[in-house]
Amino acid sequence: MKKIGIIAILAVVVLLASAIPSVSATDSAVISITDSRGVTTTLSQPATHVASFGAFATNTLVDIDFLSTAVILDAGSAYAKSGIVEVQNYPADMFVTVSSTNKDAVIQTMLNLVDNSTWNKTTDVIFGYGYPSLSSTWTELEGYGFHVITFYPISYDGIVQVVVDIESVVGAHHSVSEQMNYVKTYIGETLNENGINEASEKVKALYASYSSGNLKLGNGGSVTVDFINYAGGNNVANDTSKTVPTYSADFTAILQLSPEYVLLDGYYTGSAADFSQLIGNDSIIVYKMDKSWNSYCPDAMIGLWTIASLFYPEYFSGEVPKIPVFPDSPTDLSAVSSDGYVTLSWTAPVNNGGAEIDYYVVYKNGSQETTSTNTSANITGLANEVAYSFMVAAHNSVGIGTNSTAIIATPAATVTAPGVPHGLTTVVGDGYVLLSWIAPVNNGGAEIDYYVVYKNGSQETTSTNTSVNITGLTNGHSYSFMVTAHNSVGNGTNSTPISATPAAADIGGSNGNDYTTLIVAGVGILVVVVALVIALRRRK
Repeated sequence: MKKIGIIAILAVVVLLASAIPSVSATDSAVISITDSRGVTTTLSQPATHVASFGAFATNTLVDIDFLSTAVILDAGSAYAKSGIVEVQNYPADMFVTVSSTNKDAVIQTMLNLVDNSTWNKTTDVIFGYGYPSLSSTWTELEGYGFHVITFYPISYDGIVQVVVDIESVVGAHHSVSEQMNYVKTYIGETLNENGINEASEKVKALYASYSSGNLKLGNGGSVTVDFINYAGGNNVANDTSKTVPTYSADFTAILQLSPEYVLLDGYYTGSAADFSQLIGNDSIIVYKMDKSWNSYCPDAMIGLWTIASLFYPEYFSGEVPKIPVFPDSPTDLSAVSSDGYVTLSWTAPVNNGGAEIDYYVVYKNGSQETTSTNTSANITGLANEVAYSFMVAAHNSVGIGTNSTAIIATPAATVTAPGVPHGLTTVVGDGYVLLSWIAPVNNGGAEIDYYVVYKNGSQETTSTNTSVNITGLTNGHSYSFMVTAHNSVGNGTNSTPISATPAAADIGGSNGNDYTTLIVAGVGILVVVVALVIALRRRK
């Protein structure tokens, strides 16, 4: 499924007021709904409790997470009949059979709820089917002061409206009904983008029901035919000369219409394979629908998506697409500071909001600085030694998501290892050598914190000064010395090695002069001079 972009949620389609309940929004504090009978119910606030007299209402309450508002349900909502897992452990006295023959029991059940203070006639609402057979039951309940809202939709949009109304009555957010609209719109726009908008380009399909030997084909004005139309199918059974939603036919009619797909009613007691045998043409694909898809609840959305996936698997597959939302925050934002710029890196959000992240927004000191289509960005033109705050947010077709956690980064000139110390000299003594040197011309852009001194190729010691005394040496033994400078990056290059030989009672220099010999020679000269002076005086 390639298309993930946001599709604007369409306004809920308002169908004929006589068939589908509608919500009036003239006053945001008032809930006003006109039901399938044309009866308007007005509430000053969301209902505290509801009676869910129809599996459609129970399913919807489950999907919108408001099942807890239901204090009484019809017997058709019981788990054994509906398969609704959420009511599986409900006690038997929470269910009542709602039928024209059990009207008195239904009314008495509601009156008992009023008597035990469970039900408030002013604030609470009964949801029920809009079947004509139940009309007298609803009328009598209204005669006792109960609010009753009935539903009898005949289209997919009508089912969406049912969900909208139930959401409104209980005070739920309209997220489920919006999702139902989104799926319909998403399918339509995807088909249109792929050039599937003419009847000749659409798959041929029809809806069929079969019971007690009576075959009926879908004409129009029904949810199941809407499934075909909205899923990109061409309803080949449509007969404009007929005004009824379905019409009787025989199996030869199916063969003559030659559909690619037959959508079989979920209440058919046999299997799709059984029905295919009745048609007698294996090339026609028979798909048996789920009964809940046509039961006035959000399951209709699943039905529409499933059929679209059946018709066009190249465009639709997997789970029902969700309405895109803002993406989550990027994580693991980090920075590498350099000379006049900072390199930012981050990890994409785990949740992209249901739509592709097309770019990221980078903020510097709280203001948008730039955008990036990758999970990194270079922020240039910065001042060295100035601290900057950075955040990143992801953007999808809905908009910009929440910002990441801020980090601080300070650009600085590029630091390298220091240069080579030079002018290394030695002064030898009895068992030691005094080393001296000059600091490197280039410190690499960072302070030299110490020097490493090597003796015979191995590290001997360190010094924070430009000299060090190496002791514990053997006189008369030659040693090789080198020095390297260290800064925050690490060690620089070693100096040129120099050799020195410690000696007892000798003070040697790096130039090899023997000061002891000079002293002895000087004393001898002085003795000679004194002797000459004495000799001259005696002659006089």
